[in-house]
Amino acid sequence: MAEILENSREEANQSRITAQIGKDKQVRTIFIEQISILIRLHEERKLYRLFEAILHSNEADLKKLVLQHRIKDMEWLTARLIEVRGEEFRPYAFESVVLFTGMLQHTLFVNRYTNMSEDNTPLLDNKAIIKRKAITKVGIDSTTKTTSKYI
Repeated sequence: MAEILENSREEANQSRITAQIGKDKQVRTIFIEQISILIRLHEERKLYRLFEAILHSNEADLKKLVLQHRIKDMEWLTARLIEVRGEEFRPYAFESVVLFTGMLQHTLFVNRYTNMSEDNTPLLDNKAIIKRKAITKVGIDSTTKTTSKYI
């Protein structure tokens, strides 16, 4: 188990470094690409299932290992966010990463479980998916209208 996590971490680190070689650390698109690398790696190897299974198990050592893995990812994200946004963002960086990772985790969860099952059949019928998208769009539209008043 530890070997799987370490191998995935090492591969992600190498890919993130490669994506940044010779490029300005403050370029947001590079940061986005680096985050995408981690997401893609986790999705390809189905590490989210492994993490969920471990966190719902009674294996204290494995839980600790997964939590350490997540903390290292959050530390990397925090450091990169400061590089991208500048030193003045440091007081807000960790909390921003906590919010971001929570939103990302739930977005991936919703996409994963509302779009397809293991045998590639829809988990929700089309009406439920359309309704979810309509609710999301209304929420975004109303937020945009409200936000535009203050900008």
